[in-house]
Amino acid sequence: MNIQLKEATEADLPQLLAICHAAAGTPGSTWHDEYPNAEVLSEDIRGHFLYRIMADGQLIGLIALGPFGELDVLADPSDGPHPHDLARFGIHPAYQGKGLAQKALNAALALCREKEASAVRLLVSPSALPALAIYEKAGFERIRLVHLWDEDYLYLRKAWEQPSEAPTEET
Repeated sequence: MNIQLKEATEADLPQLLAICHAAAGTPGSTWHDEYPNAEVLSEDIRGHFLYRIMADGQLIGLIALGPFGELDVLADPSDGPHPHDLARFGIHPAYQGKGLAQKALNAALALCREKEASAVRLLVSPSALPALAIYEKAGFERIRLVHLWDEDYLYLRKAWEQPSEAPTEET
């Protein structure tokens, strides 16, 4: 299946919320009836951070991606000058287990590279083993265990090497 990320609009909210509610039942998910909600997704849309995950033209999931600063509280210098956060990544259960989340994550990482992100940061529940495997396969490193919003999460990061300054010739 061909995966594409398309920027979400307010008109997409009902379908995106339905995916969130369906994905909330996934083992290891920290989502529930009240999160993510319309207010959170609308804020992502207004910031141009929320994307629809499309598989052969069919809406299968969502992902928030960009420099929205949600994880700035955890930042360290190794994040580089322009880190992006990845959050609210969910695939409808009917499409899980088919390799589509990995493809969607790869598309998201390519978009981050296009936007010159120095790193991509995310939180994942330690009990969300399938999600953790997807992130680690994509090259994310476990940084540390954190406690935020009354939950324990693993803080993961994928950083790209920054281009070094070109050597200068001495005359």
